[in-house]
Amino acid sequence: MEAVMRSNITRLFTGMAIAIGLSTVSVSAIGGAVAQSTVERAPVIAPEGAAKITRDRQQLQGYFLDGSRERLR
Repeated sequence: MEAVMRSNITRLFTGMAIAIGLSTVSVSAIGGAVAQSTVERAPVIAPEGAAKITRDRQQLQGYFLDGSRERLR
């Protein structure tokens, strides 16, 4: 009877260890996939794109800020 009890306890702990190991691997795989998809979705601005954004910003500042100075005079 005692040998059967030890066998059952050994199986229980072995099953728990396997379950913990599998869940750890699953969580790591899911976390890696989420991190990778976030990086892939991030937009990359080329140097030409950054220059265009700067020009657009300057045009808007000139339109709104310079125009408001003239209206105040």
